This record gives sequence, structure tokens and C-alpha cells, in this order.
Amino acid sequence: MKKYALVLPMLLSVIVLTAFQSKSTKSLTKNITDISNYENTSDMDGKTIFMSKGCALCHHLQEEKMGPSVKDIAKAYAGKKDDLIKFFKREGKPIVAPEDFAVMSANLFATKRMKDEALSALADFILSVK
Repeated sequence: MKKYALVLPMLLSVIVLTAFQSKSTKSLTKNITDISNYENTSDMDGKTIFMSKGCALCHHLQEEKMGPSVKDIAKAYAGKKDDLIKFFKREGKPIVAPEDFAVMSANLFATKRMKDEALSALADFILSVK
């Protein structure tokens, strides 16, 4: 029984959290699961890439939550699309919330593997948010 003493509370937490998930969160989770190999697809739009990699979990469009808002990122990188793409490739320094770069750094391994067309589409989507 001791063996399950830690597993049962964790399992209960997962069940409770799942029960309280909103419909949009479930939709986002499904989208992330459905599109796992988009790096090999050049015709995906930037919004789909943004959603499929879970960017929206931390980066909300208009307000700061866990990470800076997409609106703030777009404002900081306005006219600097190439710099944003370099950041996605881990070739450029962050200009939005550089103090939080350590948290974001792990997520950049996914964008670093993306094709240039996909990175360009992602950057276009971010820069389009006003």
C-alpha cells in the first residue's frame, strides 16, 4: 500500500484538473497532440503553429500571463521580423523580458528545428497581433 501512497494523490490531482478543464483548453490540447510533426510541413499558417506548439499556454494575445503577451512581443519586434526569427533559432538575444529567458529557452528547441518557411509564418502571425 505504501507503494501507492504517492501515486494516488497525483492521480486524483490529474483527474480533478482534467474535470475542470475548459472546452478551449481541451481543444488546444487536442490541437497540440494532432499536429506534432509540423516542422516537415511548409504550408501551415503561423496561428496553427503557434497553437500546435503550445505557445498560447503562456503567451496570451492581449495580456501578460505566464509570459509576455503576443501584443507586447509584436510591438517590441515591429519591423524586426528577422530578429524574431533569429530568436526562434536561438541565434538572437531576447528583447522582450530577457530576465525570463531561462524559462523560454527550453521551448526554443522546438522552434530551432523548424523550417524557415514555418518560422516566417510564425513570425508573421505574431507581428500581426495589434
